[in-house]
Amino acid sequence: MVPTLLLLEVLVTSTSLLESLEVQHHLGPTRTSNFYSNHNEMSDYFTEMGWTPLNDGETPNHLIQMARFLRDFGMWDLVGQDTELPPPASKDAVANLPEIKIESNESKQCPVCLKEFETGNKAKSMPCQHVFHQECIIPWLEKTNSCPLCRYELPTDDEDYEMYRKEKKRAVEREKDLESLHNSMFT
Repeated sequence: MVPTLLLLEVLVTSTSLLESLEVQHHLGPTRTSNFYSNHNEMSDYFTEMGWTPLNDGETPNHLIQMARFLRDFGMWDLVGQDTELPPPASKDAVANLPEIKIESNESKQCPVCLKEFETGNKAKSMPCQHVFHQECIIPWLEKTNSCPLCRYELPTDDEDYEMYRKEKKRAVEREKDLESLHNSMFT
């Protein structure tokens, strides 16, 4: 949990930033519009970001500015908004889970219902090698795409979530690359 004091500090800082932006806006529409037309970098920035400068008499949307501020300075991580709940596993991935026949007399149980597997019955095996009753794992995978034990993730049909997963994986790889680069420079 983020301490309340830290959140309060972020809000005070962002409020003062928003007030300074509002003061700049009140300098007058001709001064700000001349500023934007004389500085190509700013107009390119607005075009690149898909934003437009404020029109005459238009007031800034403080909520959007606060959200952009929090995002741009990595505050979403602190407030816990950097995680996305996983969607259900793709129907193809669930349909292609291998079905195995319980053959041994060893005492194994389904991790979901905690009932013993009976010899001769069929069970579903996840790619992480965990085994479950079919009637236990199928409803689980209709709600989320991960193994109930180890959180191994199956593919989903949600393109946005798949992009999110790739970005998270790239971020971890970048951290490892930066650490190895740092270690190679200072060892």
